[in-house]
Amino acid sequence: MCNFKHKPPPDGKGGLSPAVCLASSFWQSPLPTIGSKGKRGGEGIMKAAAALCAALTVSAAGHAAEVRVLSRADGMHPALITIRGKIVGGDDVTFQRNVAHIYTAIVYLEGPGGGQEPALNIGLTIRKKGFRTAVGDNAICYSGCALAWLGGVVRYAAKHARIGFHQASTPESKQPSSFGNALTGVYLSQLGFPSTTISYVLQAPPETVKVLTPKDALQYGINALVLPQSEVERCLRISACASNSRTSPAAEPRRGAQVARPIREET
Repeated sequence: MCNFKHKPPPDGKGGLSPAVCLASSFWQSPLPTIGSKGKRGGEGIMKAAAALCAALTVSAAGHAAEVRVLSRADGMHPALITIRGKIVGGDDVTFQRNVAHIYTAIVYLEGPGGGQEPALNIGLTIRKKGFRTAVGDNAICYSGCALAWLGGVVRYAAKHARIGFHQASTPESKQPSSFGNALTGVYLSQLGFPSTTISYVLQAPPETVKVLTPKDALQYGINALVLPQSEVERCLRISACASNSRTSPAAEPRRGAQVARPIREET
C-alpha cells in the first residue's frame, strides 16, 4: 500500500521508489478523473510500472539540479533550502539525504522541470517532512518543478513568480503520456487535491505550459500565499528567494501562457 501522506517508502535501497509505488497503486486503486481502470497484476505490473517510470525519466538525463541547504533552522526561522535547475534522476535521493535531519524548512524551487519520477519523489518528501515551498521573484518553476512545489504544506509565490503546469510526455515522441498523466493524477490525489485540481494541472499539452493565475488558483484549489516580508528580507540576504539571472527569452512563458501574480496576502 502506498500512503505517502504519512510515510513514503525508502528509496535507493533496493525497493520501489515512492513515484513507482504510486504508479503500481494506480493499477490497484483507479483514480476517477483519469478515467482508466487498471487491472491488478502483482509483481509483473510493478515491474512494468518501474520500467515505464524509468522511461519517463530518461529524457531528464544530464546535469543535476543544484540542491543546497543555505541556512539551518534557528528556533525563530525555518531552514532555507533551494532546488535550482533541471531535475534529473538522483536529485530526489540527494534531496532526501540533505534534509534527513531537518524538521522545518522553506524549499525554494526554480527550474524548467525535468524527470517526472524524481520531481514527484521530491514533492512527496516535502509533504512527508511538513516543509513549505516557495517560488521567488523573477523565477520560473514549470512542469516537474511546479509539481514538487505543490508538495508544500504551505505554498508561497512571489509577485513575479511564474509557476506552470502541463501534461507528461514520452521521451521519444514528446507526445502526451497516458501513464505519466495517470501518475501525476495519483500523486496529486495522494497530496489531497480534488479532481478539479488534477484536471487543471493536466490541461495544457506537453509543448505548452499553463501558468498559474490568482483566478485559477482560487477556482482550482491551489492555495498559495505571498511570502511574509520578514522571510523576503531574510532570504534576500542569502540570495534564496530571487532568481540570480534576469529574465531571458528562454525563460519566458510559452505562447498562450499568462504571467502569475500575487495570490493573496498571508494573515
